[in-house]
Amino acid sequence: MSSWDAEGLALAVDEVRALCAMYDDGDDAATGADATSVDDPSVLLDLAESALSAAFPPPGASSSSVDPLAAVPALETTVRLLGARLRGGPVAVALTFPPGFPRVARLGAHVEGNARATLADLATLRAAAASAVEAVGLGEPGSAVSAVEAVRCAVEDARRSEDRRRDAAAGEEAAASPDASAPAAAAAEEEAGSRIARRLIWFHHIKAPSKRRDAKAWAKELALGGFVKPGYPGVILVEGRRDAADEYVDRLKRLRWKAMAVRVAEEEEGEEEGGEEGQGGGGGSAGGGGSAGRSRRRLPETFRELAETGGLSELGEALREAGLERLMQAVLKQRTSTWTGGAG
Repeated sequence: MSSWDAEGLALAVDEVRALCAMYDDGDDAATGADATSVDDPSVLLDLAESALSAAFPPPGASSSSVDPLAAVPALETTVRLLGARLRGGPVAVALTFPPGFPRVARLGAHVEGNARATLADLATLRAAAASAVEAVGLGEPGSAVSAVEAVRCAVEDARRSEDRRRDAAAGEEAAASPDASAPAAAAAEEEAGSRIARRLIWFHHIKAPSKRRDAKAWAKELALGGFVKPGYPGVILVEGRRDAADEYVDRLKRLRWKAMAVRVAEEEEGEEEGGEEGQGGGGGSAGGGGSAGRSRRRLPETFRELAETGGLSELGEALREAGLERLMQAVLKQRTSTWTGGAG
């Protein structure tokens, strides 16, 4: 039977506190796509911190022969991804930090869905969480965030698959109609694909040279502009046609990552403008000139790698110049958001 040691218990407490800071939207959280909540095991955390204090009494204080760490049970909390996450309902990730964590015992991560979630859905999400936990070595921190982000990505994949099936069914129905609905549907699909889209993707880290080469090569191939900030954490921001941006994200997901999440998926109404003026980056160009109903790229059309050290500051400055400061907030607050609208 494993037992707590002071270092492991302190790390578990830190991870629970970090989960609350990262994901908890508070009691008044809306049930939108970005809403999350964390069950704060305050009683257990208070017990754990008291035991840690007792394990290291101040000089001159009498020490007890009873190990205060032995009285601390497993720490447990649940991160709830609210809103219409999976088949129209929320997803919960129950996390257990057992005695012996993280040196000899791994994090426990159990996923539950709403009543409409199938056994296959849950098996996929649980496998994603288990794989993320296994990817973090014994003795290393960060398995809780990795597990939650892996589930988040798996839920997003499931939702996109469902959207594709629904779109395919609609396409088959339109193709079977003898009227002009099929050409109209094709025109609508082409218009949607040509909208300006942005995808901001967060990674636990981007270190492997091969992945960094792929990120740059695929962006160039798909005519996407933006930035990659390697290191810890890793951040990729791309801008271009919606179909190209979605293809880029799909390719990245096929690679092996410790944790990856699409933090922002947004697009602007209207088609991308042609010509030099419509291709350039810069904050002042977002709202002025051009045809009514059209949107412009706000970031440079090239894709550039930033420095590991200081890269986030450089990214923040570029976003301020482009009038996209809210994207930097999504990086720092580590929230997933989906937005569709004008160039506001």
